[in-house]
Amino acid sequence: MTEEIFLTISGFLIVTLLSIIAYFLKDFVNQVKDLKQAVIDLQITIRSDQASIDGWRESEREKHDVIAKRLDDHGRRLDMHEIEITAIKTKTYSK
Repeated sequence: MTEEIFLTISGFLIVTLLSIIAYFLKDFVNQVKDLKQAVIDLQITIRSDQASIDGWRESEREKHDVIAKRLDDHGRRLDMHEIEITAIKTKTYSK
């Protein structure tokens, strides 16, 4: 008789503990699902931003090519001016 009562009480306690664990696990699973969706949304946003950045880089690369060409041209002009200034100084000092 006492064994039956002990088994009944222990069975009830086991079922109760398993129910409590299942309740918290259900909440945990829901939170993990929400986090998974948030990560998926972030990945989509990152891919979209990466595509925008790639497009921006390509357009900026074209602008940089134009700027580099202009800088090279200005550099050559400055070199020519420096040569002319040196020539003028040489002529002026030689007199």
